[in-house]
Amino acid sequence: MLAFLGEILMNKKRGIALILVSVVLLAVVYFVMPSTFSANENSQNKSSEIIQGSYAASKTQMSWMVSYYYYPKNFQELIQSGHLVYSGEVVGVQPAPYDNYPMTLAKVKVDKIIRGDSNLKGQIINVLFAGGDIKENDFKSTMTDSPIAPSNKTITVEYSGTKLPENGDKIAGIMNKASTGTNGIKDDFWMFVAPGSVFFKDDDNLYKRPKGFKSPDNNDQTINKSLTQLIEEKKTS
Repeated sequence: MLAFLGEILMNKKRGIALILVSVVLLAVVYFVMPSTFSANENSQNKSSEIIQGSYAASKTQMSWMVSYYYYPKNFQELIQSGHLVYSGEVVGVQPAPYDNYPMTLAKVKVDKIIRGDSNLKGQIINVLFAGGDIKENDFKSTMTDSPIAPSNKTITVEYSGTKLPENGDKIAGIMNKASTGTNGIKDDFWMFVAPGSVFFKDDDNLYKRPKGFKSPDNNDQTINKSLTQLIEEKKTS
């Protein structure tokens, strides 16, 4: 598949590889090597060819590599890394594959704004995740690979250390807004600043990074608790 910090700088293909961090998806200044996503008129978003609203019956698990740079020294630095820190609920998902990479665009109803534009509270925003549905004959596990199969079958790709969003998920994230046209998406949307900057609310009411994700300094448990506390202390009004 997330994508923690600053303005995302990527060339077209390298940027997509680094964010396969979905999320969302699919978004990197502090954690992932900087570069910039840019729209490419020859690279079409093929989500219209895929059944929307749910994932394929089985998931194809894929490993992926992320290079970490300027990892935040503490929780406060992490929070300051994004333009928007929020909590909300996933109310819709749709495939948004781009340039042979599976991505998912989730609609999230914002519940609380921890940092950023308070006018977004109560609004539905688009959030890009790494991974999701894609045709087998469109999917390449790396930029130089051939498609994994000459088939028009839709598969669901989920990257290690990430989680695909589903309707009803309670999530929190640290994000930056994407430039218009990024990944061939015409609507405004947000990208997680880096892998590990998306949190899913678990059965124990803690917002947690996806299972399998490990930050370079192994501080996931502390960050999970700190973010949960920050959200709980934030007034809803």
